[in-house]
Amino acid sequence: QAEAALSAAQHRRDLLLEGASPEEIAVAEAAVQQAKAALDAARDALRKAVVAAPFAGIVGTVHVRLGEQTAPGQPLLTLGSLGRLQVETTDLRETDVTRIAVGQVVDITFDALPDVVLKGTVARIAPQSAAGQGGTNYTTIITFDDPNLPPELRWGMTAFVNIEVEE
Repeated sequence: QAEAALSAAQHRRDLLLEGASPEEIAVAEAAVQQAKAALDAARDALRKAVVAAPFAGIVGTVHVRLGEQTAPGQPLLTLGSLGRLQVETTDLRETDVTRIAVGQVVDITFDALPDVVLKGTVARIAPQSAAGQGGTNYTTIITFDDPNLPPELRWGMTAFVNIEVEE
């Protein structure tokens, strides 16, 4: 609409330039400037209304409905990439945390894929414990060694991580 208003204002100005008084030309010029400002404001509002993902991925969950008002910082959707999938364990006991290290190789299995064993690597071990069921636990992040994951694998599947430790 703003682009159409600008075009119309420019057209009226061009018609006036062919024999209008200086006052009429000044009014037409002001209308063109006002239309340009309205177009800039509309483009700015459109830019602010567009949400761009920081990476290419798949929408897992949409948290808002069409037309719903949102607040700054409110999640709009959950975006992920199976190419960047990782496993987060929450049950590494304090008695075992001292026996594993970042870079250590692990086996990963899934309830939903009983015949599949994937290789992974310990990427991160939380520096601080979190109280969990049955004791003090450390969160551990495991990355997959092979980026070609089975297509049946989904976010949120229960994974079992087997980390060989020395006794």
